[in-house]
Amino acid sequence: MIGGALSRGLHCAPHAGRRLVSEAPEGRRRSDVCGNARSGFSSESCSHTELGSRARGTSFHLTSLVTSFGDTASTSQPLTPFGRRGVIRTVPHAEAGATSGVTPARFDGVSRSGAFLSALYQFTRPHTMAGTFISVVSISVMALQGLPFGAAAANGLTTALVSALLMNVFIVGLNQVYDVEIDKINKPYLPLASGEFSMRTGLVIIGVTLVLSLGVGVLSGSPPLMATLVVSMLLGIAYSTDLPLLRWKKNAFVAACCVMAIRAIAVQLGFFFHMQRSIGVYNFATPKPLLITVFLMFFFAAVIALFKDIPDVRGDNESGVQTFSVRMGEQKVFWICIWMLTAMYAGAIGMGLTSKVVWSRIAFPCTQALMIGILWKRAREMKSAQKQDFVGFYMFIWQLFYSEYFCIPLLR
Repeated sequence: MIGGALSRGLHCAPHAGRRLVSEAPEGRRRSDVCGNARSGFSSESCSHTELGSRARGTSFHLTSLVTSFGDTASTSQPLTPFGRRGVIRTVPHAEAGATSGVTPARFDGVSRSGAFLSALYQFTRPHTMAGTFISVVSISVMALQGLPFGAAAANGLTTALVSALLMNVFIVGLNQVYDVEIDKINKPYLPLASGEFSMRTGLVIIGVTLVLSLGVGVLSGSPPLMATLVVSMLLGIAYSTDLPLLRWKKNAFVAACCVMAIRAIAVQLGFFFHMQRSIGVYNFATPKPLLITVFLMFFFAAVIALFKDIPDVRGDNESGVQTFSVRMGEQKVFWICIWMLTAMYAGAIGMGLTSKVVWSRIAFPCTQALMIGILWKRAREMKSAQKQDFVGFYMFIWQLFYSEYFCIPLLR
């Protein structure tokens, strides 16, 4: 191995950026790397070209490491398998590609594709996508009301999920387009704020997702689904768009009403009746579990609408967006949200106790009591009022939101 051959203080000239290559077959020491390794070689006798030519066809090579030295590097410093003791840096893409068989164009293409997909993932606001996915599935299963999940139900669920997720991307994307300056302060990691996406790219994405979402709704032939998509679109536009009589997010109360209208009413009722229509049930009665779900999601939507502004106080204040957090302070809004969730769970326990099914009367209230305990344990663990702490708690509220949809099937 080259480390063994050079362990007696042998060295190459201190050229910056020289690649170390090991060519020694098993059981054999390559002592003549530059023609005179046994006696030590000088900077004149070991050229970069010669090393490169001898590196071809090797069974093992270190293409990812090069050594970087100043002109004053000491010749007494030994070469190690990782280069001379000093600064280690990575080989540039073009240089590494020449020895590894990966062309620079291909490497850069893969890198760009990965960067685009990563930015697109952030652009979709994945925690909201997860909330939409879970809520649509849960409400659709509730709509079956004991009927088998057949082809018609699968088709109804698929069209609901695809159109809802596409509409979700449109709504959160539109908000980023109009909030780009605020996000440079509050959420600089978002693609438009960070510059990973140009404004044109953002507009193309929201335009395509809107057209596709409405297209799926039209092709489904389902009035409940189409109504849900249109209402969500209109409220999303009114919430974010900076035009006269719009930009409702500037008013804290109206902004909260927008979120509640979509999450608590449109999603629950729209997708419930869409699924019933898909399986041939045209009875527009609202069963008790659906009404309880609307009640629960009304509180959750209100809390999410309030809490999401707590970490964004600085940017909202500088931009003139008068959220409750800006007007009242983060701590007050934080505890308002905690008590709202507590009241919601207490109400859910009471409604669960009215069930005529014994196991439901026990199981559902127990889950809600457990949620209260988890909520207050986490609230008491809030040691500071730093932005990152509020962001973490905000994501915890989304986890409670997801969890509630897994409890809803226990309602009878």
